[in-house]
Amino acid sequence: MGLLLIVLLPIAVLFLIKPTRLFLISMVLNLRAFGKEVMEELKKVSWPARTELKNSTGLVILSTLMLALFVWVIDLALRAVMALIVR
Repeated sequence: MGLLLIVLLPIAVLFLIKPTRLFLISMVLNLRAFGKEVMEELKKVSWPARTELKNSTGLVILSTLMLALFVWVIDLALRAVMALIVR
């Protein structure tokens, strides 16, 4: 209860001050407008079909594994070269 009072009391005091109240109201209105615009833009997005999404996901996973394998092989080779140099 005490923590809630500590948090809400300054907000209530700030809300009573007219410029701050107008600022808070404008912030809320701006956030609502932003949310509305976001929803409108999301309606314009062309979402991929399920099969296209699965194929793309598989391609990304395969590419990532191939890159990891490549880096691992290069690491092994460089480690062997460094071992020969250090000896």
